[in-house]
Amino acid sequence: MRMNGLVAAFVLLPCAHLAAQQAPDRRITQSGQTVTIYSISWPTPISNVVADVEVCASSNVPTSTFAFPSWFQLHLADGSVIGSSGTAKQPNLEITPLKPKQCARGWIQFAIVVGQKPVAIHYHEAAKDKKPIDWPVKQTR
Repeated sequence: MRMNGLVAAFVLLPCAHLAAQQAPDRRITQSGQTVTIYSISWPTPISNVVADVEVCASSNVPTSTFAFPSWFQLHLADGSVIGSSGTAKQPNLEITPLKPKQCARGWIQFAIVVGQKPVAIHYHEAAKDKKPIDWPVKQTR
């Protein structure tokens, strides 16, 4: 009986590991760009929020299409908003001109002040009529 429990633990362990991993979360913007968040990390209430993100242009984009880190913002529980800043993780997401079907991927960081509670990362393109896309932020351990 004890051996069966041990065998079951070894069989279920890889499944539990896979279940804990999140697949990339891809969203399509109103302009047709694909924005993906591969991971969001917020290990402690006093640590910064760091995200691995990617912006991809559609197949028919105007020549003035860019990936802008500033279009990612962190919304807090009190209603305030924080813009992204550089991060120690490399590569940083930089302002990048995008050709059709081209992508720019990198890390963004949001500096948290003690007592602030992150709620979601929003991606909002420049045009006012564009609806923002958001991903919830939860504390990771």
